[in-house]
This record gives sequence, structure tokens and C-alpha cells, in this order.
Amino acid sequence: MTKQTPPRAPSSPLIRSTLVVLVFLSCWATTTLCLAQTSTKESMIPKKANMASSMRALERARALVAPAVEATTGGETEGMEFWNEQETLVQEAWQEWYQDQTDLPELSQAILMNPDLYRQVHDLWLDPTEEKERNLLQKSWEELVPGVFVCRNFFTVSGIRRIRDHMDAAQQAGIPWRRPNGMNRHGMVLDMDTPGAVTSPPLLDWIQWLADTYIRPLGRTCFPEFAGRGEPPDDSQVYAFTIHYQGEQDAAGQASSETKKKGDKKLPEHSDASLFTLNVNLNLPEEREYEGSLLEFRDQDADTSQSIRLEPGMAVLHRGLHKHQAHPIQSGQRHQLVVWLFGDDGYVRFMPYEDDAERRSVQERWMIPSGKKSMDRERMTWETEESEDIFTDSEL
Repeated sequence: MTKQTPPRAPSSPLIRSTLVVLVFLSCWATTTLCLAQTSTKESMIPKKANMASSMRALERARALVAPAVEATTGGETEGMEFWNEQETLVQEAWQEWYQDQTDLPELSQAILMNPDLYRQVHDLWLDPTEEKERNLLQKSWEELVPGVFVCRNFFTVSGIRRIRDHMDAAQQAGIPWRRPNGMNRHGMVLDMDTPGAVTSPPLLDWIQWLADTYIRPLGRTCFPEFAGRGEPPDDSQVYAFTIHYQGEQDAAGQASSETKKKGDKKLPEHSDASLFTLNVNLNLPEEREYEGSLLEFRDQDADTSQSIRLEPGMAVLHRGLHKHQAHPIQSGQRHQLVVWLFGDDGYVRFMPYEDDAERRSVQERWMIPSGKKSMDRERMTWETEESEDIFTDSEL
């Protein structure tokens, strides 16, 4: 039986060379295909990661479980670790959410502000004088107790509706937000530098504009002894939040099991961490009927107190250190916007400037702090022509 041997390669030099070339080409093609497949798989990984981090920030924020809000005093640090960890995600989620909002109304000052106050402030920005400041306080503000000023019509009804439209849309966004302050549990923070705040761009822009154009110069006018010339100013920073008070009954006196979950009931006597505070009622006309929840201010000179019932659009301006409290609310609800002004790094001045040379002049009172992105006297735009026909008596 003849032994079988494997076939031998042809001995021709030409054939051997051809086979070598074919083998080389085959190996090169296989290697190239493997490298291409590996490269494709690796390139898909960052794309999937980018999709998860950018396209889905809103969904990931909506899936967060925010810490419970329980403390009624000293709650400033409640859930702080959670909000610090999620700060970037929550801010990205608000940006994504806002890109889809096409129906939010414009927050125009010609519609928001009481027309008389609007014109007086306009005139002061163009040509500030002490006589105009006195006229402003006499016509638009009254002093409830020493150091507490009340403007009966700060916002118009149309303005309140627009503000509430923005805030209601934010509440329905599904993005968690932190408590407004250490004592109130129901409301939202409107501030870019606070982890867990609502950072809707139009609301933040509007708050900054309101502080620069109205609150800061009005605070300096009402309290000139606290408006120092130093740099940085004692009122350079802004912190805004909302508060929702809700009684255990609705406005018609009907008990509701849901109301206990939705709003604060009262606010004990306290002072604010601010130089000036503006507190504005954002109730709509149909929410006018509520019982209780009077805002009480202590007259520190006479050792007495005075209470006021806040109506829609009414504003109260006072020094932050002036002690005040909110009485218990029995029925209905009360919505408030609160804006604090204070110095850099949370500095709150509590001593007046005794020397007139240390205080701001009337021209300096109506100036934007350096570095702020807002209107200055030369660049103010006021929509005066629009405002003439917008306001009606029914909206004040």
C-alpha cells in the first residue's frame, strides 16, 4: 500500500511568487477589516455617552427623588448634599426644558408695572433729583410703620398673570427644586448660584432686571442712611424666591385633604438675611378671598406692631433686619414673591452710615452696580409709547 503524502507546492518561481502575493493580500485585508470593526465599536461608545448626558438631562432630572422637606426652622441645609451633587444636572435640565417652551408670555415692564410707578421711576432714571424721590414716595408709597413702605399697586393684574404663567409652567416641568429658605417649605428659589434653584432663563433675567431697575434704587431712596458709597456696594447681590401659603379650607370654606400638602401655614417672627427686602403679593383676582395670613411688622421705636392684609399686586419694601411675621392662614391661599438684596459673600450691613459723605448722592442712588449686565441711564429703553394704551383701571 502506497503511503499518501500531502501535495507539494509547485516548484515554479513565478507560481511561488504569485502565491506569496496572494497570501500577503489576504492577511492585509483581514487585518484591515478587524481594525475597522474595532474602530467602529469604539467610536460608538462616546456617542452613546453624549446622548445620555446631553439629550436626556431633562429625563434624568425628572427621575430624581428629592429629599423630603420637613424642617420648619433651620432648614437651610436640609438636603444640601443631594442638591450639591445634582446641581449641574438640574441646571442642564432647565435649559433643555426652556428650549421647548414656545408659548411663555413676554415679561415686559410696560405690562408688568403699575403705570404711575412706571413713569415716576422712568423719570428718575433719566434725571434723578431729591424732589422727584420725595414725590415718588408721597404718591406711590406709604409708610406703614417707621421703615416699612407699602405700594398698593406695584404689579398690574396682567403682569401678575404673566408672572404666574411662567411659574406655573416651571412647576409642571417635573424638575425637582429645593425649598425657598430655612423656614418656608413651599415655594421655589429663583437664583443661578443656588443648587436646586429654578433656573428658567426668562425668570432669572426678569428678577435681575427688577432688582436693578426698581428694588435697588427704591431701597436706596427709602433708606439712604444704609446706601453707602463703598465698593462693592452693600446691595450688589440678589436672591429671590416664592412662598405659597395655603389654608386647610379653600376660599369657599370647604375642607380639602390636599391643601395640607401644598402650602405653608404661617411664618414665625424673624428677620431676613438682606439689606433690603421686597415682598410682593402674586394672587390673581379670583384668589383675592383668603382669611388670616396677615403680615405683621413690629414698630421697634414704639414697641408696638402693625398688620397688613396683602392684596394682589401689593408690595412691601423694608430693611431685612426689621422683624416681621405671617399670621396663620385659615382658608384660601397666598402667593408671594420675595427678593433680597445684600452685599458680596452674603454681607448684610446693620449699622447706618453716620457721615453724609459716606452716603450715596441722589445720582449715585440711581446707578447700576459695576459689572452688572443691565440697563444704565443712557441705554434705558422704556416702551413709553406702548404703555399709554395698555393699562385700564380694571387691571390695577
